[in-house]
This record gives sequence, C-alpha cells and structure tokens, in this order.
Amino acid sequence: MSVPALGLPQDRIKRFESDLTVINTTSGNTFYHEFDRVPAVVEVRLVCITANNGYRVGEEIPIESVWSNDGNNDDGGPYRILRYNRETVLVWIGSGTYSFFAATAAPITANVVNITLTQWRLKVLCLDARPLA
Repeated sequence: MSVPALGLPQDRIKRFESDLTVINTTSGNTFYHEFDRVPAVVEVRLVCITANNGYRVGEEIPIESVWSNDGNNDDGGPYRILRYNRETVLVWIGSGTYSFFAATAAPITANVVNITLTQWRLKVLCLDARPLA
C-alpha cells in the first residue's frame, strides 16, 4: 500500500500524529515531529470535541478551510498561522470568531458556519519519506 501524497510504499513513510491539543489563542501551539528534517506533508485539522453548529464529536475540518471572521468581511481581526521546520510545527490561532463553508444536506449548498474554538481541538499530521537503506 502506498501513501498517495508521497507515492511511496507505506514502510518508507515516517509518520507523526499529535494528540488532540487545546487551542492556545495566546501563544500558539508547538508540536515536535522528531523527523530531523522538514516534513514532506504537514496537515493541521480541527477536531470537534463538543457538538457545534451541526458538527458531531470526532468530525474534523482542515485548518485551511477555516478563516477569521470579524463581521467586516475583510478577513481582518483574528487569524491563523502555520509554520514548520526540521523539528517543529507551530500553529497559532487568535481568539475571536472563525468560520468555514459547510455543505448542507441535499440539495447541497454552501453555508457559512461559525465555530466556537473551545469546542474544537488541534491535531497535526506530518509525513516524510525514509531514505533507502
């Protein structure tokens, strides 16, 4: 079995998956992936821990889908930052209101949904290829 993102067999992939982590809106969250090089793939997801605006416990949203919403439709106010290097992944999400487009039941339409950060946790996944032995 291969990992499509890297096109390599499963045994050649290094994988790091964080525990669910409380979102720190003051100083951000740092995750140590221990690869000793920049990962080939970094994915950050918000995981629902308390039902919130139609999302059930355990459902996940890619952080790339979430934007800050201060009510002015200018993407001002609180925001998110994702930075990573050979040792760590830093995720910073400011306090405030965050939104994303959510697909509704048939007929499928996209609606803006606000989420309450205290009802969500962060999860980070990093993948990288192992060198040939």
